[in-house]
Amino acid sequence: ENSDGVIYQSEWAKKLFDAHFKPIEKPKCVIINGIKIPNKPNIDEKINNLKKEKLIIVCSANWRHHKRLNEIINVIIELNTQLYCELIVIGEVSKKRKDLPYIKYLGNIKSCKVIENLNKAHIFIHLSWLEACPNSVVEAVGNYIPTICNNVGGTREVIEATNGGLISECDDERLLDNLLYGKKTFDLESPPKANYKIVVNDIIKLINNYEYYFDQIVTANIDIVNVSNKYLDFINKVLVKRKSNL
Repeated sequence: ENSDGVIYQSEWAKKLFDAHFKPIEKPKCVIINGIKIPNKPNIDEKINNLKKEKLIIVCSANWRHHKRLNEIINVIIELNTQLYCELIVIGEVSKKRKDLPYIKYLGNIKSCKVIENLNKAHIFIHLSWLEACPNSVVEAVGNYIPTICNNVGGTREVIEATNGGLISECDDERLLDNLLYGKKTFDLESPPKANYKIVVNDIIKLINNYEYYFDQIVTANIDIVNVSNKYLDFINKVLVKRKSNL
């Protein structure tokens, strides 16, 4: 209320705020997060590995219930009934599935190691429930890793802004109506289950058209230089408005 302007990380974040409080009658805009963008890599080795049915999927988060690691694991279990794939899990987890040898847990690792493991992977997967703008997805797409995400929250906006992969219609969007406009509150400790079979089908679609999805990635909207300029432009507009009101 005391600010001169508001920057939201996503349209979802704005929608959530407006629904639970009230629309803000002051300068506002949406600017998704950004990173330093590397050169687009050569993926010949990845394509050859796919031909040899060596698929690597990676996920990364500060793992809590709403990040839905169990849902990702269900996807990988189902996917392994159709083709072999490995899952790399970055970030500390409370329970590890030691009965699944194709899942590798790396725990918390340095940023350079995160990038190294992203570059090993064919696909990044993120099925978190109702996030505003997850940095892990920005980092994955910004490093040209085609990404599978779910269809609720702000994650999809990163994919839409970058052509960064596939948005899997694995969550029931009708659940949002009561959360946004009803009396039900957000329960991040008990998120709903995703339809993991839909996600599996989308992964198969992505790997069958891997070069297409890789070539489609456009990083301009998450390039930290462009993102920083958007912040500066908005702040300057706010300052001009504030000065005119003095």
